[in-house]
Amino acid sequence: GENGNTSTIITSSPDCSQLTEEPALVAIMHRLAALADPLRQDNSICILALTLLNITLETMSDVDALSVQFPRLLSVMQNDLCRNLLRLSTSQDLSILGLTLRVIFNLFNGIKDHLKVQLEVFITSVHLRILSSSISPQTRERVWSSSPEQRELALESLVEFCRENMLMTDIYLNYDCDIKCTNLFEK
Repeated sequence: GENGNTSTIITSSPDCSQLTEEPALVAIMHRLAALADPLRQDNSICILALTLLNITLETMSDVDALSVQFPRLLSVMQNDLCRNLLRLSTSQDLSILGLTLRVIFNLFNGIKDHLKVQLEVFITSVHLRILSSSISPQTRERVWSSSPEQRELALESLVEFCRENMLMTDIYLNYDCDIKCTNLFEK
């Protein structure tokens, strides 16, 4: 920046006709998304990254406007971060699962208009997967796909989503009424 108080990274457009200042936030989010990769990092690093991601998303002013202004920021959140959150959602570690569900909620809160596909995947492949059960053919008893603590975290996360004013209407209109999407409201 001009006053020296904020860090920026100078990038050029593909045709090199204009230079734009990209806030350090883009590089920070990219690095935090990379640190939240359970295939490359141990649990303690993932927990730290998820904690910092939650703080960043909860305190960042107008995430949506920034993601539109800086397409690389949106790309990091839509792709790298969401991919790693999906991986982290299978963790047996309750701290990781709880933090992951919170980041998912904070992402939804910040840039829901840009996460239609990702939100569908999170609800079906994370929340509903954790809450699913089947009937054992041998014993005819219900067998849960996850522990009671994991189900509690998933339910708490869904309750938090449901506290959003227009969520149920948005889910119905954007998913159930779209023939290419899962009927989330129905589920």
